Amino acid sequence: MLGFGKRPDNARLEETMETYEFLLRHRTLFLLGPIVSSRTDQFSAIQVMDAIIAMGKDSYAPIHLIIDSPGGEVPTGLALLDTIKLSQAPIYTYCRSAASMAAILMSAGEPGNRFIYPHSRCMIHLPSGVLQGSSKEVNKQNEQMQKIKDMLVCVLQSCGVNKSTKQLLSDMEDEHWMNAQEAVEYGIVDGIVQRGQL
Repeated sequence: MLGFGKRPDNARLEETMETYEFLLRHRTLFLLGPIVSSRTDQFSAIQVMDAIIAMGKDSYAPIHLIIDSPGGEVPTGLALLDTIKLSQAPIYTYCRSAASMAAILMSAGEPGNRFIYPHSRCMIHLPSGVLQGSSKEVNKQNEQMQKIKDMLVCVLQSCGVNKSTKQLLSDMEDEHWMNAQEAVEYGIVDGIVQRGQL
């Protein structure tokens, strides 16, 4: 027996799916939570990739991607980055909160159509990890890590961040947080979301 005010799980699921279908009809996607390689729910990176591919084939009208993520796995993030950049439909990005890989994805939206909410913050930094194994293996891992760092800097520059490689590497050495106006000035987004824009 259900308690007062509670709904059965299948009713909640049905309501969630109706909302998701409504968003798809209006070409709006959400990337929520950590960027990981598993299909955790309809707002995971893998599901967003699949939706972008399907929607891009259906129409060349813009797709609106709202990002609220702390970042996550670099390989999965790069796969989503490629999906955004290769989509025949332009991807407009909107930042509610974006850190690490999520901030790089935010910057990869259609030029002129990358936005941040007025009170949002974003953060860029260099990827890190624990190097393990023999000295030879550690050297190889270090080389690969450096290649990824160089690639992420190139991505930011190609997406409109008008900073030198040296400046970006310096900024990204530690967590580099920006408020909405700072993100615009940095070139990681084009503007701040205005009333009626969503």
